[in-house]
Amino acid sequence: MNLKEQVKKEVEDFIFNLKLKNSNSITKISMYENMVKSFNDVMSDDQKSSNENFQNLARELESLRNTNEGNFKIIDDLNNRLKDFNGLYALKENEVQLKIVEKKALLRFKKSKLLESQNEFDETSRRIEEFTEKKTVLVAEEDRLKKEIAEHFDSYRKKIVDSNIDDLKKAINEYAFKSELSQDINIYENREYIESEEYSQASPDMRNYLNRIFNYKVFLSEKLKAFNLNIDFNEFKDKLYRIDAALVDLNKRIAETDLKIETAGKNISKRAELEKEISEIEKEIESFPEVLNNDRELLDKADSIRQHIR
Repeated sequence: MNLKEQVKKEVEDFIFNLKLKNSNSITKISMYENMVKSFNDVMSDDQKSSNENFQNLARELESLRNTNEGNFKIIDDLNNRLKDFNGLYALKENEVQLKIVEKKALLRFKKSKLLESQNEFDETSRRIEEFTEKKTVLVAEEDRLKKEIAEHFDSYRKKIVDSNIDDLKKAINEYAFKSELSQDINIYENREYIESEEYSQASPDMRNYLNRIFNYKVFLSEKLKAFNLNIDFNEFKDKLYRIDAALVDLNKRIAETDLKIETAGKNISKRAELEKEISEIEKEIESFPEVLNNDRELLDKADSIRQHIR
């Protein structure tokens, strides 16, 4: 039951109970009024003034009216207040209905927009799945190349150590070479390489590996002047570069794939935003009836009527 129905019921109930308490008098008044009307329909003023029955009836009706004048004033006042309240309610109800019409039009537009773009959103979702699968393959390939480059590096280092292990043991005399060699020794600076173009174009991992190899060579040469460095460093470096170049290209493709996923994700988020807007508009339309029930001006008028009843 809305506010309008509540106020109407309260006023009607009050008037009904008031009439019920004074039912005999009010019934007589109604009956006498009908009788007076009948006299008026068939008699002239002169006839009525000389007719004793009419005069007695008129006096009795006036007496009853005077007795119930307060009740009639209360009823008339309540009906006027209710009429004023209903007029204000109708005005505000029209305003709400206009807002509902506007919101429903906006809702239809949003839903049609959502429907029109359904195929686009479905295609975007499919592409995201496709890009995600592609990235999974690329990341697996990246891990494989990183493992290969590390294994290649360790293999070269092992060749250096294995080919000279006896001489090293002899020269260093149980020196903790392996422990020291396993650390990232970076005390020697290869200026020639650092200033080269290939160094500037290499990835950070590549630079690190080559710097470490250079340091191993210098370190071992310092430890053992007769150290055998007959392993082809250029061959090692070439292979390392080939793997590194593939890795750099792979990282670029992964970055491109991430960008595509991000772009597609933004399109998907637009759909989510549109669905959220639709949901909010639907909730707003559903809440409009409560706008009237909570309107401050209407509530104040309703309270005024209730106080008058009390």
